[in-house]
Amino acid sequence: MDDGHSRQFDTVLFDLDGVITGEYAYWKAAALTVYEYFCEDLELNPEYCYENVDSITDTVFDYQNTVTTVKSLGINSNWDLAYAVILVTDILKSEGIEEEDEIFSQVSDFLTEKNLLAPELLEVLAQEYEEIFNYPEGYAKKGGSLYEEMVLKFQHWYLGDKKYFSFYPHSKATPKGDTGLMDSEEALLGLEPTVAMLQALKQKGYHLGIGSGRPKTELERPLSNWGVLSLFDEDKIVSYDDVLIWQEKLPQEKKLVKPHPFQFVKAATGKDFTAEYLKNPPDLSRVLVVGDALCDLLAAKAAGCKFCAVLTGVDGKDAKGFFENMEADYILEDATHLPEIL
Repeated sequence: MDDGHSRQFDTVLFDLDGVITGEYAYWKAAALTVYEYFCEDLELNPEYCYENVDSITDTVFDYQNTVTTVKSLGINSNWDLAYAVILVTDILKSEGIEEEDEIFSQVSDFLTEKNLLAPELLEVLAQEYEEIFNYPEGYAKKGGSLYEEMVLKFQHWYLGDKKYFSFYPHSKATPKGDTGLMDSEEALLGLEPTVAMLQALKQKGYHLGIGSGRPKTELERPLSNWGVLSLFDEDKIVSYDDVLIWQEKLPQEKKLVKPHPFQFVKAATGKDFTAEYLKNPPDLSRVLVVGDALCDLLAAKAAGCKFCAVLTGVDGKDAKGFFENMEADYILEDATHLPEIL
C-alpha cells in the first residue's frame, strides 16, 4: 500500500452516471416518462414502449441533442431532464406547434435561448408554464404536483412493477411489467476495467466516495451487483436521499442538488459532516472529484475540491475543450486512467 506521504490527494469522490455507470437506462426511462405524459388520452401499451424504447428515446430527445443541451445548462438529474422537456413541450404546444416530432426537435433551441443555467432555468420555465396555463403558484415548480407526478412515472419505468409497487404500495398506476429498465444497466467502461480501477485506488490507500443524484437504492444496486460497493467508504456515499433529508433540516438553504457543493462536502467529510461546513467548508484541497458534467465541476470547485473531468459523458471527447476552458484540474479519456495520475 502507498504510504501517502507524497500524494496530493487522500480521497477520490465519483459522480456515477457518465463516469462509472451508464446513463442509457435513465435516458430511456426519462423518454418513456415524457412519452407517457403526452399519451395520457390514449391507452398506454407498455409492451410497445419497451420494444420501441430506442426509437422513442431518439424522437423525444432529438437524437440526444436535447440531452447534450440540458447537460450543458447544468441540469444533471434525469428526473429534471424529463421535467424540463415536459414543460417546454407543453409551452411550445401553446404557441401553436402541433406535431410532436417537430416540437421535440425545438426543445434544445428553446432552452438555449433562455440564456440561463440551472436551477434558475427550471424556476423560470415553471413560472412561465404556470402563467400560460393558469395553474396556481407552485404547481409546476420542482417539488410541486406536476413534478411529483412525473417522478412517479419515471420510477415506474425504471424500477418495473415488482420494485415500484413495493416502494409505492398505494399507487394506482397501470402495471408496466415486472422488470424495468434498471435491470438492463451495465458498467459504462466494462465491468473488469471498472473493478480493476477501483481496486487499484483502494490498494494505494485512497478513501473512495460517491456524490450522485441517484436515490440510494438505485445507487447501491448496480455497485452491489458488480461486487464493488464495499470498496467505497460507507459514510462517504451521498445520494439523492441525503439531499432530501438535509434539505428538510436546512430549509433556508437553496436546493442542495448539484451544482450546490453539499453532496461533495458531505461525502468528503463523511461522518464528521455538520451543516456549518456548508457556510465554512474545511480545507478539501486533498479531495479529487471525478465527474463528466458542468454541474459536477461547479459543485466540486464550490466545495474547494480539485476536479478531474472524464470524457465519457454525453459529449464524449468533444467536451475536452469545454473542460479546458472551465479550468478542470485534470482531463482524462475515462476513469480507468485514474491510477496512472494518482
